[in-house]
Amino acid sequence: MKMDELKPIVTLIAVIFFGVVAYMYNSQGEVAPSPAPATSLSLSPSPSAAPAVNRSAQGKSNKVNGIKFLNKTNCDSSSCKSNVVKLAKSLPFVIEHIVLNNAFKDNHRLVKIEAGVTGGNRMEWAATSIAIAEIASRTGADSIEVLLNRNEISSDQSMMFRQLSNVYYAPNQKKSIWGNAIKSKWEIYVAKEKNIATKRDIEINNFFDKTNQKLIDSGVDYDKADEKAGIITVNKFHLKNDWMLFSGNLNESEDGVERQSIRIVHNGKDDSLKALNECLSDANATANSCKKS
Repeated sequence: MKMDELKPIVTLIAVIFFGVVAYMYNSQGEVAPSPAPATSLSLSPSPSAAPAVNRSAQGKSNKVNGIKFLNKTNCDSSSCKSNVVKLAKSLPFVIEHIVLNNAFKDNHRLVKIEAGVTGGNRMEWAATSIAIAEIASRTGADSIEVLLNRNEISSDQSMMFRQLSNVYYAPNQKKSIWGNAIKSKWEIYVAKEKNIATKRDIEINNFFDKTNQKLIDSGVDYDKADEKAGIITVNKFHLKNDWMLFSGNLNESEDGVERQSIRIVHNGKDDSLKALNECLSDANATANSCKKS
């Protein structure tokens, strides 16, 4: 067979040979990249679809979440697990107590304000506390604490019946008196409405305390007095045997709220923030001069 007749056959064999080699090479994933996964949007996922949550990753921190909070377990799910910002109005308030303390080294300034409000809801209590703290920061304070209480409950009652929120604000974290206890500028705790003390809760607790104290004053052992007072209280208020004393409106292990979850709407008819601002702006401001009736 002549050389010219062999050329087509050799060419065909070469093509087949290199084609097989290329196929085997690509099948091992060394050359050809895998196709990019398709992105899809499903309004009603298929029942057979794989679960969206990686079970092995549950309980680990989400590095994608840019919002930081002192302790995620303390943060209410509606605030920390949602990026939705809630509008909340600040309520009119009455100043109950103010501490203005400059007696720290390095010219540190502490402002602590207790205020009372009437009515409102959880987000409004948070907004009011934050607004007060932001006004206080204009004094140049390095550490600011705001406690918001219920006007409906008289001040002679226990604080646990009155307290609605507790806010810590450190505009300059490096100079905060709380040190490393606060990991961000804001630490906000606000009571849930469902946990607010009722009139009955207050009556039961006060009756138990008075009964318990009377028994102790009469010489009954502390533990026995506690047990007897409990039985008397159950009978008087027709309570279940497994009842428990009310322990407070605010639970800082569960009632955290993020600052970034709230956008404050100021009430144009309310001048309590303006009055507080004017008072704290006075060079001769004192705790008593800032109290408003």
